[in-house]
Amino acid sequence: MQDIVSAAPESFDMNEKLKAMHRIETTYDLQPKDIAKGVLQSTEFNYKLTWRDCLALAHHKFKIGEFQRSLLWFQEALNINPNGSLEIINKLQEMQLKNFATDVAKRSIYLSNQALTNETNSQLQDAKTKELEQLISSNLKRWIKDSSTTPLTDHNIGCRGLFPRKTNLVCRYNSSTNAFLKLAPLKMEEISRDPYIVMFHEVISDKEIEEMKGDIREMENGWTGLEDPKEIVSSVYWIREETSFSKRINQRISDMTGFKLEEFVAIQLANFGVGGYFKPHFDYYTERLRGVDANNTLGDRIASIIFYAGEVSQGGQTVFPDLKVVVEPKRGNALFWFNKLDDSSPDPRSLHSVCPVIVGSRWTITKWLHYAPQLFVKPCSPRVRKE
Repeated sequence: MQDIVSAAPESFDMNEKLKAMHRIETTYDLQPKDIAKGVLQSTEFNYKLTWRDCLALAHHKFKIGEFQRSLLWFQEALNINPNGSLEIINKLQEMQLKNFATDVAKRSIYLSNQALTNETNSQLQDAKTKELEQLISSNLKRWIKDSSTTPLTDHNIGCRGLFPRKTNLVCRYNSSTNAFLKLAPLKMEEISRDPYIVMFHEVISDKEIEEMKGDIREMENGWTGLEDPKEIVSSVYWIREETSFSKRINQRISDMTGFKLEEFVAIQLANFGVGGYFKPHFDYYTERLRGVDANNTLGDRIASIIFYAGEVSQGGQTVFPDLKVVVEPKRGNALFWFNKLDDSSPDPRSLHSVCPVIVGSRWTITKWLHYAPQLFVKPCSPRVRKE
């Protein structure tokens, strides 16, 4: 029994998973009735939620103020357990009273103190005797719907696969970046021409991925950002000393990009579990990032490359919201883009994010390419002024 208890999740773990599930639900606009049946984005899984699972999700959403979604999860709990439960009914009563109080507060400027008192007392008395059907009244539904709308961002649109497809891009063999590629050209797919974003296909093997995992000692929590409140969104590990694996990967990056990497050999490994994501951000230095990155003496991050090393069947895409571009995290591939313009000024179009993982484990190998080592490889070019 002690072993079972010690292995059970603590309240912190439970809360993180509830936040992850809420993130998946809202980002992809999944419906509670589908999730409860094990249907995620039209894919049906051999698993269904219990009424207690639904109740836990309803409690969480009620707690964070997502009343509309909370109500839907309470309804789903009742659909699964039609005989009802005192716990469900009590929570619905609490939710009704909270929303009634807010509604009264909105209208209080139009009511006298006596009228406000009379209406409040009447509603509180009625709440004790209302049938369950009356608790989920049309007025309550309408108020909740009006007060709980979530803004639709380009990040969410991209994660849902709603960006228009670009049809003027090509795939080709890259044999010109350096001399070695003339013997072993790389499969390269254009993702965007301006700004330059490309995907290299089949550039890391399954054997190397397992070797990568063998180099990991202990991963740390990865956070959404530097500000509070923080959210755990991934686990990260830095390979700072040169290993057989990191040496090969750095050489491969040099072959792919033509950049020099001798002055900075470290690479970052990351794992995004279910619900793991990263909100829209820039890789180039902002004032906040400049103060915490120990490598800023090497200059700004002029380019980034990410190797996809996990099996993700749903979610986990890389999104460039301003460009309306989405990239699938296909195992074995690597995504490369520039963060700075030719004159070394920041390129705001490089804003990117990671969609929440729905199914799978999103492993990545990330390398930021700094300016100082590339001084003679990629010198700055003055920006051409348009007349």
